[in-house]
Amino acid sequence: IRLIVFFEKNRLLFGTSSTIILVILTVIGLSLEYLNSCGTNVKLWLCGTTLRALLCTLIKLYAEGICCSYSNTDRDVSLYIKLIEMLDVFGMVWFCIGNLLVFNATNCSSSIPICFYTSLIYICLVYIVVFVNVTIRFSLTARPPIESEVTVGRQEGVQRREVIADWKQWLADRHCYETNYTDSCIKNNDKETYQSCPVCLSDFTNESDIENGLVVSFPCHARHMFHSVCLISWLTTSQTRGPPTCPCCRETAIRDSEATR
Repeated sequence: IRLIVFFEKNRLLFGTSSTIILVILTVIGLSLEYLNSCGTNVKLWLCGTTLRALLCTLIKLYAEGICCSYSNTDRDVSLYIKLIEMLDVFGMVWFCIGNLLVFNATNCSSSIPICFYTSLIYICLVYIVVFVNVTIRFSLTARPPIESEVTVGRQEGVQRREVIADWKQWLADRHCYETNYTDSCIKNNDKETYQSCPVCLSDFTNESDIENGLVVSFPCHARHMFHSVCLISWLTTSQTRGPPTCPCCRETAIRDSEATR
């Protein structure tokens, strides 16, 4: 599990490193063995594989830079995702072609050793990575849970229920369930502004949701309204340190003395 997590976190680093190694071996092999007529198809396949890997890595690095910048748009990111998917589809087809070319060119292994063995090792590594990945993930999903894991899961479930109950009581003590839809949802006479939950962006259906406790207000000065499930989820996951804050304005909860003014 730790190996999978480590690989997933550093996928781009491993991909970039393997691409650099592949580019170096391909350049060396083609430079030294380009005059040899044996295994021309293998050399062409290796060249195409290297170009695809290099292009895919450059797109991923550029897309990673776009995602980290503040000026990125979903359209830009989706464009690069589509390009990577197209290259992956091409790579699967090209990989199947490479199996036929490389395993039928074993007689050229002594004539073009660098290109041949680079292609062969690349194909074998792809099979190994796919096999190990599928085996580990299948074993994790197929094995029964260990007793310690079940116990830990139960303890975490009990602790989470206790935390949720504490936050519900915290909201009830501050009269957050006693919400007036007209006063809380309308701001500056703009009725459309606060008719939806700022967390999930879903509309408040009707006043019966408020009466049934499905909609609550946060004890800030603006008394922003949320679905109770959304607000409690925000409080349990985000408010682990420091005083609780409003998801909308990030204002801390006002004191009871200020709330009664």
